[in-house]
This record gives sequence, structure tokens and C-alpha cells, in this order.
Amino acid sequence: MALEPQDFPLFIGLDGGKSEQHATALTHDGEKVYDRPLPNDETRLREFFTGLLTV
Repeated sequence: MALEPQDFPLFIGLDGGKSEQHATALTHDGEKVYDRPLPNDETRLREFFTGLLTV
């Protein structure tokens, strides 16, 4: 079975750097739901990714 774009609730683009990270998240319809820097802390990053699952 091939996966289709509509099978995914979000598409997330990550830009990781040495001191800063940035993320952009889009729904499969192209609605931007997140576009800003990411926290530089593992606990806060886990909270961020878990929160995206509720979009």
C-alpha cells in the first residue's frame, strides 16, 4: 500500500543549527500551523512535537 499526502496530518520542515532551530508545520491542505524558532531544550521539544499531534 502506497502512502499518499493526505495520510499525514502534518508536514514539518526543520532547520537545525548550532545555536538555533526553526520549524514550519503545514497541514495536508497547506495551512501553516507553526512557523517560528524551536526551543533549545529536549523536554520543551518533546512538548512541542506532542502538541502538534493535536492539530
